[in-house]
Amino acid sequence: MAATPMQSATRLLLLEQAWPLVAQRGFASTSINDVLAAAHVPKGSFYYYFASKDVFGQELLRHGIAEHVATLRGFLSRTHLSGRDRLMEYWSSWVACETGPDPRQKCLIVKIGAEVSEFSEDMRRVMVDGIEMLVSLLDGGIRAGVADGSICPVTDPADVARELFHYWLGNAVAFRIHREPGRLARALRTTRDILMGVRPYRTSAVAG
Repeated sequence: MAATPMQSATRLLLLEQAWPLVAQRGFASTSINDVLAAAHVPKGSFYYYFASKDVFGQELLRHGIAEHVATLRGFLSRTHLSGRDRLMEYWSSWVACETGPDPRQKCLIVKIGAEVSEFSEDMRRVMVDGIEMLVSLLDGGIRAGVADGSICPVTDPADVARELFHYWLGNAVAFRIHREPGRLARALRTTRDILMGVRPYRTSAVAG
């Protein structure tokens, strides 16, 4: 049976309220009651909206990934900029989100990716599929930059896109461990150098 408009609205509310909680505490440390309380939804009603906490986690990740995809598409649609500048603005926005105070802006994959992959194959697959969507968009962005001359020609743009995305995931995790803002600033410079052909992308991605 399809969800009623009220059910759909409450599901979205629960996802929205859970995002900052999970971004701060992690998935396992965020209880169902924490989410219900934040959303001002009566206790005991959680399973009316989600079949299990794992299913809820899958939907939360899909929600976050969909927003990330929309954000990236927004940057890639800025046709008044060169292909390289569109990508650099996207990564600059990632730095702003990761270093800013709002937990709602944090990347959930960075926060809970390793945690939930250990115990939920379904949540892991949601993240894999989401990353592939983002990599595909980055691939298109790199190809556009190569076409307009702002990005150095590469043999396999999709491979560069995948390496860069994982490079940024790794640096975002490292930033949370070391709390060193300069790390992400260096990641921006390295990314620009890779796109301009100054650095080989595989060596740079490993070295950070």
